[in-house]
Amino acid sequence: MKKIPDVFEFAGIKNASYEDTMTIRQLAEQTANNSAIVGVKGAQPGAGLHAIVVDGVEDGMVKIRDPWSIGNGPAQSYSIKEADFLKDWNRGNSIGIIFGGN
Repeated sequence: MKKIPDVFEFAGIKNASYEDTMTIRQLAEQTANNSAIVGVKGAQPGAGLHAIVVDGVEDGMVKIRDPWSIGNGPAQSYSIKEADFLKDWNRGNSIGIIFGGN
């Protein structure tokens, strides 16, 4: 995921940066006005890193857009409890791609 900001810059999207070990508060601040791409990792043996879009963190819930949803169905938007999100995000080393202001 460290190289993803380079891909965005190549496509003309500026101000994307890679962040290691973000906190949930930092993610909430970053997604107050922009979305972020984060890496999550399920608890299943052999689970790999999966990228999702976080559109916000508020009232103990994380707003998610998931391009590869549960059961490999179509993309979905949903909210999950912050505690449940943190389990998978922490297994993915709490990494994210954030987008700066315009």
